[in-house]
Amino acid sequence: MEIETLGGEDCKISPSGVSFTGSLVEIYKICLCSRVAGKLYLELLEFDLNDQNDIYKAAKSIEWDLHFNLTDTFSTSADVVKSKVKNSKYASLLVKDAIADYFTDKYGSRPNVNVDKPSVKINLYLSKNKGSISLDLSGESLHKRGYRKGNAKAAIKENVAAAMLYRSNWTEMIKENSGFIDPMCGSATFLIEAAYFATNTPSGYYRFYYGFMGWKEHDIDLWDEIFDEEESKIKPYLGDIRGFDMDKDAIHQSIENIKNAGFDKLIHVEKAELKEFKVVEKMKTNSGLICINPPYGIRLGDSQELTKLYVEFSELFFKNLPGWKLSVITGDENLSRSIPFKIERKNVLFNGAIKCVVSHFSLEDTKHKTEAPLSDGALAFRNRLIKRKKHLSKWSKRNNISCYRLYDADLPDYNVSIDIYEDKWVSISEYQAPKEIEEHIVKKRLSEIMRVVPEVLEIDNDSIYLKVRKKQKGNDQYLKSENSDEYNIIYESGAKFYVNFKDYLDTGIFLDHRPMRLRIKNESLNKRVLNLFSYTGTVTSLAAIGGAKQTVTVDASKKYLDWAKRNLQLNGLMSKDHIFIQSDTREWLKKDSSKYDIIFLDPPTFSNSKSGRDIFDVQNDYIELIELCSKILDKDGVLYFSNNFRKFKFDESIFKELEIKDITKSTIDEDFLGNPKIHKCWEIRWTKNK
Repeated sequence: MEIETLGGEDCKISPSGVSFTGSLVEIYKICLCSRVAGKLYLELLEFDLNDQNDIYKAAKSIEWDLHFNLTDTFSTSADVVKSKVKNSKYASLLVKDAIADYFTDKYGSRPNVNVDKPSVKINLYLSKNKGSISLDLSGESLHKRGYRKGNAKAAIKENVAAAMLYRSNWTEMIKENSGFIDPMCGSATFLIEAAYFATNTPSGYYRFYYGFMGWKEHDIDLWDEIFDEEESKIKPYLGDIRGFDMDKDAIHQSIENIKNAGFDKLIHVEKAELKEFKVVEKMKTNSGLICINPPYGIRLGDSQELTKLYVEFSELFFKNLPGWKLSVITGDENLSRSIPFKIERKNVLFNGAIKCVVSHFSLEDTKHKTEAPLSDGALAFRNRLIKRKKHLSKWSKRNNISCYRLYDADLPDYNVSIDIYEDKWVSISEYQAPKEIEEHIVKKRLSEIMRVVPEVLEIDNDSIYLKVRKKQKGNDQYLKSENSDEYNIIYESGAKFYVNFKDYLDTGIFLDHRPMRLRIKNESLNKRVLNLFSYTGTVTSLAAIGGAKQTVTVDASKKYLDWAKRNLQLNGLMSKDHIFIQSDTREWLKKDSSKYDIIFLDPPTFSNSKSGRDIFDVQNDYIELIELCSKILDKDGVLYFSNNFRKFKFDESIFKELEIKDITKSTIDEDFLGNPKIHKCWEIRWTKNK
């Protein structure tokens, strides 16, 4: 850890940064020499936070005249993270008022506020039920090295660039006088940071203002001594540092920054497009590091062109600089994955608020990927997947949904459905291709799908499960594809369910019925609920969680009923009030004489018994099913009838005494809007004059 190398002790990493203990010597060394720090604070007080009054009391209790005088100036700021007090400006104002009142009470007067360059800066940090008040010893962020003039900004912050160089092993490579190249150098941030490392120049060498300079504890003689000591360690570098950029304005800015940083004799930059990149003799004498911050696009349409760019520049460097190291930082990790070399390691860095991934490569034959570039169709599929992921991941988080359909044959040539479970597992179902599509084409497209999905979704291949959906014949519908008996737990609407990704065509839950299950949960309090063709009993569990007085679960499959019982047990709700019946649903309905407040009827489109004697067809048999259900439906009850037969025709005129309402639209969630025929659903009640 860099702090430790600069003398800090008892270092502890927390979400807000690194805490450590140290003397004035360490304070000066870190401010002057740290390459990755943004701010350095001296904590004066930590306190419990119940309300805003605690902020004022804590700030008022500090002996401020030990840190600055009445004639000095000060400013306050506040950072708030998930705190009871949410307004950072108001919180900062409370600290300012407390400091002013402290001096007024003691001296009858108060120091002035200076928001630009005060004598001291005070920071308040609030997180949950804790607060701390600190002196800002760094002043401006330490990433501001002092060589940029005016308000010039870089595409990447200097301390982020330095962190990337640490992760790229540049500190070891400079021992061999290795070369360094940035082929898209912009304003020369990487180049200058690389030179800072290589020459051992302190990062704050050109800064003239720090927050500690107006602090009463500041020892100017000690500061000068440490500055002189660190300056004496600066050394020449024999390696070659070069930058290129196609933008002439960027090159002009680079030249100015490099000169201001004192590296105009070490760093060479020139205007050149990527395709014009040429190797000079000096680059061939030693290996080196290529650091690049390529564009990663904001518009989705950029993705295909940018993918080609990433492939092209990596192949170009491999051809011209074999054996060199390549480190790429990007806000779109999928683009760095398109580089045809094996990623040796990855790091996550934040450039401001942007989460970036740094991928490290070796440009060697043994590290070169042999996969062919994706076809245009596969790139279109990839772009579609990226777009759907971006949209649905936000929607799912807003609605606390952890399992949803990401893609459903949106592109006809890539004819699969893709479901995400808990951001851990992916179930891909390949729809059976038409006979006219040649088998090798089907296999190629499926191979591309299996290549793109783990890349875009960032899920390991081991957690991606592929199944082929085809028309089931005879007893095939009952066959298992595997016998793993491997179950995982997912969450929905306050319930937990077991799913199985390996053994069956379906996983154990129909994601399209999520809104219907939630509706039944919300309506089940003190109700008797009947779940027919229950499958794994997900409706039963949610009805029980919703407070159902009794549930009755009916299915012909013992396997599915056992699964339904396990789901209920998983939610801690198994009792005598929840009844499970293994039976043919029609035959059971003919015998049952109980009354139910809620009935959920979700029959399959077609099924036959294992013996083959009993055949069910929803279009032919729905009338009988609804008539049987209506006989046991309470006069104030509701029957929800659903099926997924796309050609289903419902003749409502047959049922004279029933009110029938198509509620399909309200039972289809955002992730299934692209497939509105995924199911149909009706709400059925007795007419009021019944």
